[in-house]
Amino acid sequence: KYLCGREYEQLLHDCLSIKKQYNLNDWAYLLLAKAIGVHLYGGANDSRITFLQMFLLSKSGYKVRLAKIDDELRLLVATADDIYGVPYLTMNGVRYYVFEPREGSSMSIYTYRHDFADAKNLIRLGMVKAPRLVGKNVDCTFTAEGVNWNIHVSVSQNLLDFYHDYPQCAVVIHYHTPMSEALREDLYTQMKSVIVGKKQTEAAALLLHFVQTAFQYKTDGEQFGYEKPNFPDETFYYPYCDCEDRAMLYATLVRDLLGLDVVLLDYPNHIASAVHFTEEVSGDYIQLENGHKYIICDPTYIGAPIGSCMEQYKKVAPEVIR
Repeated sequence: KYLCGREYEQLLHDCLSIKKQYNLNDWAYLLLAKAIGVHLYGGANDSRITFLQMFLLSKSGYKVRLAKIDDELRLLVATADDIYGVPYLTMNGVRYYVFEPREGSSMSIYTYRHDFADAKNLIRLGMVKAPRLVGKNVDCTFTAEGVNWNIHVSVSQNLLDFYHDYPQCAVVIHYHTPMSEALREDLYTQMKSVIVGKKQTEAAALLLHFVQTAFQYKTDGEQFGYEKPNFPDETFYYPYCDCEDRAMLYATLVRDLLGLDVVLLDYPNHIASAVHFTEEVSGDYIQLENGHKYIICDPTYIGAPIGSCMEQYKKVAPEVIR
C-alpha cells in the first residue's frame, strides 16, 4: 500500500524500456527486477529485495506473489512453461514455482490466494530474440574433418552466463531460441560462401558433415552432471555437446540457410533431425499427417549420410518436435 502510493511510475517505465532495448525475455526481466533490489539493498538475502522484485513484476503485469519458506520471504512466479526440478504450488490451475529455490529448504510453502488486479501475464521462458547482453566475447574455431572448412565465431560471455543459470525446461524452448545476432552474422556469412550454388542435398550434406565432425561428443551428465540442452550460442562455447544439441543446431542451419522445413525426432534417449526436401531424396524417412516425407539426417550418427537412421531406431516411432 505504501509503495503504490509513491511515485514509482518512472522506475517502472525505465525497467520496461530496458527490457525492450536489450531484447530481455520474461525470465531476463525477472532477473533485472532482482538486480535492481540487490543494487539498492545489497547482496544479502534481504526480504526487501524479494518484496521490490514482486512489486515491479506485478506492476509490469506478471502473475507473481510472495511466500514464506523457512520463515523467509520468497518469490513465487507463475510460468507458461514447465520448470523441472523446482518446487511449486498449483492455485486456480496455475503453477507457481519457487524462484531460486535453496537446497535443503522446507517443502512447506505459505502464501495467499489474492491476485493483483493488473497482474495477469504468465512468465514465458521462450525467446523471440536472444538478449543483447554486451561485454566480453569468447572466440571459437571449428573445423570439419576431411574438408578445408574452418569456422571462426565469437560468443558473448554475458549471454553465456545468462544461459548457464537458465531454468531446466523443455527442449522445444531451446530449439526455438534464435542465435544471437553477432553469432548468426559471423556464422552464416562463412557458411553461405561454402554452400552457395549447390543443390539442396549437396548443401544439406555439407552442413550435416560439419555438425557431425566439428563438435566433440559427451552427454550432459558427463559434461555438466545434469541434463542441460544447449541454447544455440552455448553449442559453440562448451567443449562438448550431445545429440539434442547437434540436432537442434543442424535443424536451425538447414532451416535458415536452405529455407527447408525441419523437425526434430525424439526417440528414447536420442534426438535426431529430419528434413522435408523439395528434391527427390532416397533413404530412411518419416511421413507426417500432411503426407510430407521428412528424410532423417542424424548429426550424431558420425559419418552417416542423409537418409540414414541408426539401426536401433529404425522400427521406433519418435515424437515429432516442430
